[in-house]
Amino acid sequence: MFLKAKGAFMGAVTSSDTMFTLPLELRDTLKLDYDHPMSPYDKRSPVLLEYAQGLKALPVPEKLTLEEATSLMSIWKGEHVLVGCK
Repeated sequence: MFLKAKGAFMGAVTSSDTMFTLPLELRDTLKLDYDHPMSPYDKRSPVLLEYAQGLKALPVPEKLTLEEATSLMSIWKGEHVLVGCK
């Protein structure tokens, strides 16, 4: 049994910092391009795939200040973009 997490995270995707690459499971779920050609030998964690299930990429401008990011989160929260509306 897996517990479903609720919330949001905001991050920047970059291929220039190889220390913190985006996991394949997130790339798959968010339908993002890959850094290299994929092969059948690229492994994915079933646990991470299940955890990432339901995540959605929200388009944002390329560069945001902290103030702009905070405002976006407030708007999304107020309009129930980040959580299921009941």
